[in-house]
Amino acid sequence: IYSAVFHYTYSARNSGSLYWRMRATSTEIPDTSVTIQTEISLIQAVPQNVSVELINTMPTSVTQGQENVFPMSLIVSHGDTLSLEAPLRLENIILNVEDADGQPLYADEVFSRIVVAGGYEILVAMTEVPHLPAVSLVFANPVIISANEEMNMTFLINIDSLALPDEFVLSFAGTASVPVYDNNSLANVTIDPAVNFPLKTEACRIDIPSHQMMISYTSLLGEFVNIEQHHVPVLNLSLRHPESAGSSLIQLMGFKMSFVDSQENPIIPSHVVERVQVCKDQVVIGDVIDLGTGTDMVEMQLSMPVTLSPGETDSLTITVDIKNMVEYPGVGIVIPDSTLFTVRDLSSGSSLEMATDTTKLIVGSVFPISSGWAQLNLAAQPLTLCLSSALPGSITGGKDSLVLINVDVAYNVPSGHSPVQLREISTSVHDSLGMSYDPDRLFDRIGYRIDGGDIEYQSSGFVGGNIVTFSLGEDGILVNPGEQFDIQLVCDIEADVPYDHFSMSIPYTNNIVLNDAIDTSLTPGVTLAAGCASDFPFVTQTAHIYLPAGRPVLKYAGRSVQNAYPGQKTVPLFDWQLVYNSLSLEGEVLINGLSGEPMARNGQSLTAAGENPVLDAVYLSVDDEIIAWDSTLDEGVLDLMPAEPYTLARGDSLKVALTAAVVEGASLGNYVFRFDDSTFIDITDKNLLTQVYPELAGGDYPLYSTEFSLSEPDLGHSFVNYPNPFIPAHDEVTTIAYILSEDANVDIEIFTITGEAVSDVVVNAFRPEGSHQSDTWDGLNDKGRRVAAGTYFCRVTARYVSGREESFRRKIAVIR
Repeated sequence: IYSAVFHYTYSARNSGSLYWRMRATSTEIPDTSVTIQTEISLIQAVPQNVSVELINTMPTSVTQGQENVFPMSLIVSHGDTLSLEAPLRLENIILNVEDADGQPLYADEVFSRIVVAGGYEILVAMTEVPHLPAVSLVFANPVIISANEEMNMTFLINIDSLALPDEFVLSFAGTASVPVYDNNSLANVTIDPAVNFPLKTEACRIDIPSHQMMISYTSLLGEFVNIEQHHVPVLNLSLRHPESAGSSLIQLMGFKMSFVDSQENPIIPSHVVERVQVCKDQVVIGDVIDLGTGTDMVEMQLSMPVTLSPGETDSLTITVDIKNMVEYPGVGIVIPDSTLFTVRDLSSGSSLEMATDTTKLIVGSVFPISSGWAQLNLAAQPLTLCLSSALPGSITGGKDSLVLINVDVAYNVPSGHSPVQLREISTSVHDSLGMSYDPDRLFDRIGYRIDGGDIEYQSSGFVGGNIVTFSLGEDGILVNPGEQFDIQLVCDIEADVPYDHFSMSIPYTNNIVLNDAIDTSLTPGVTLAAGCASDFPFVTQTAHIYLPAGRPVLKYAGRSVQNAYPGQKTVPLFDWQLVYNSLSLEGEVLINGLSGEPMARNGQSLTAAGENPVLDAVYLSVDDEIIAWDSTLDEGVLDLMPAEPYTLARGDSLKVALTAAVVEGASLGNYVFRFDDSTFIDITDKNLLTQVYPELAGGDYPLYSTEFSLSEPDLGHSFVNYPNPFIPAHDEVTTIAYILSEDANVDIEIFTITGEAVSDVVVNAFRPEGSHQSDTWDGLNDKGRRVAAGTYFCRVTARYVSGREESFRRKIAVIR
């Protein structure tokens, strides 16, 4: 057996095929020969069209220790189309690691593992990452790419758990980073010049891994909810990212919750609610309509997950729509534990835990999160009203507390319905022909009262044109099922009103504004009571306005607390002045009496004295002439009516005084009379018999008489001075008040706290038995000089006619 090897070279102009034939003849064996023929394919020696493309899949951020991050794919394409052209050969690639500014980073300070795969084959898995910025990734087997094919190499990286940089970029610097060879000749192949090196990924931030999301909550569920009420707020969830700057973002994807009864036993949600929504900043990000029928749990998947940066907070509101047919008397929501929240690290995608926000709850846990329980009510029904005019046929300018309209209110529905919130009543003001009036020129102020109680005045209500809106309190009047009461719309008439008559109207039912107290979006409306004579539009009768003869001016001057004692016959309560300078031609006015209420002081507050026997009698004097007295004070009310009205003529100026006699054995304490408004003194026009309301100067309503302090009728219990401290530099004096149990000669001395004499205010002056408040000290010493600011002593010595003597002292403070 013989063997032979033949080598030859053939150069072809074009690819294609040729045949090669060889004939061999034996020189040792006669007539022996062998012919061999084979076909040879001719191919191009070096590929011409090679392209490289980087597909960026780099995430925006990763976390330290995150594994299997997919940053990019690298596609190497053999662009030649003829199948006879030489394959490409790729044995390694060189990967550069840098920051966003292009500065090199050491690969081992970023990655703990780098893997490159081609299809289902792992080309290289590097677990020992070098301390270099350029990493040569040598493939276990060369990558062969035939003509008109491509190789898609995918990269997977593990981020080192102690990664140092804040961010990184992967790149291929140039053609040398992707060395491509002719697989036949191993000659270097040129990459298409159209490929723009360097090829780079986007920058990727390296975050510190986050561990948890914090939560606290507030129940928004009221005590009652209406059947068929929509968008009922139930819970507010407050979320917080507790980690420091540099930590990864966290994200709430969704959560589950249970519906419960009043004992927090699970109930089937679809038997009570028809929809559950989660809102963030008024935007619905979770919506469940199909609540199922076999479970108490509702899963809320958020269409817009809540993403938090380190230190950031956000909140969610859970609302429900109540069905129109329910199978339970009430409803609540519970989230039993933290495992029902789906929270993830946004960089790594790993699951995180939900934990109690310790800034809101110092100890314990917010779990279970509970909304509490709301009873389900039927929606509010229309309110039943009856309107009637309360305007008299005639009134006077300046009239206070004038009732305009009576509104009888009844809510005749059984319990289980929602209450009604009655908020406001709008009226219009006009003349008898329907021409509009300006209410701001007619009314001084407006208000309302319920069942004859105190008037609640409002600061304004004139909204433009001829419309007057009576606001029924800041939150309206709550009307519960079965309740009924009367509302009176009240006003004070301007004294200089320019109109001689007016009437009021309520045109439509929607001028009465009310809503369901639980579901404020519902307006149940009103109906008229059976047998009610009024209808809409409702119009009052016409009231004619007469200007009074004139308004006397009451000049009020307060007086300091007066000392008094049980059995004292004359205690001054006030000494005011009534001045009547009217130029009106109607002439004189009549003083018909005076009324007020005795009050007892209890600390800083005053309460009605009631029928407590304190005073024997109260006297009303005009210019020192007693014109009326009240010795009964029926039901604790002062009512002074002279036998004949006292006439006050134009130009008169009268002194109006009130004095009282104290009951023997009266309870000790402080007492005062209160006068609520200008109606406390009854004045009428003598000719027109219309009410006249005095103007007030030097004070404001309610007015108070001089307060009197009942104490034991002796020097020790009664000795006071006022004001204390006082300011001599402002020409102030301090009054020295005391009560003597019998006639006495009195000394009043001022001396320093070291005992030095300052001033003899009274020396051996005779004072009769009783109360004394006429002695004063002006802050001067006996030489007529003003004393320095400081503390002084005042001593009162009484030498009684019986031969007894007593002396008491008290501190007096002088200030600048």
